[in-house]
Amino acid sequence: MNKYNFGEYDSKYKLSSLVNNFEAFKLDETNISKALNLCSDAWHLTDFVFTEFKDELQLENLGDFRATLYGQCEYLKIMHDLANASKHSELKRPKAEIKLTQKHNGAFSSAFSRDFDTSHLEIILEDDVKLDFLKIIEDVIIFWKNYFETTIR
Repeated sequence: MNKYNFGEYDSKYKLSSLVNNFEAFKLDETNISKALNLCSDAWHLTDFVFTEFKDELQLENLGDFRATLYGQCEYLKIMHDLANASKHSELKRPKAEIKLTQKHNGAFSSAFSRDFDTSHLEIILEDDVKLDFLKIIEDVIIFWKNYFETTIR
């Protein structure tokens, strides 16, 4: 138990919180504050898991652990950059190749299928590939759920 977290606040609690916050985000998927909080939760799970399962992971340091995760979930680097940039207002050591993030104002409401031009948060990479934040964070959450089910039970 961590004396700074008001009781039982471990990696499984953090994952549950991430999933719950994602459900709230889906109801308001252009909310930048909610999106950045999701990035922070998704990224900081690396710290929680490493601290809690350090012996089982058999890795020397947090950096080594994160490096193993990057190969398993390509979008964790994006989570790193967005979480740290929102915390520090600038990013000195980016991991992903993000060119720009923006709110895309679509012609259709979110009540329409994503096949239509709906409003959403967008990540544009250096090679001009556009990523829908909702899809990215959903993939990260799927990764973490699978990681908990298969690796740290």
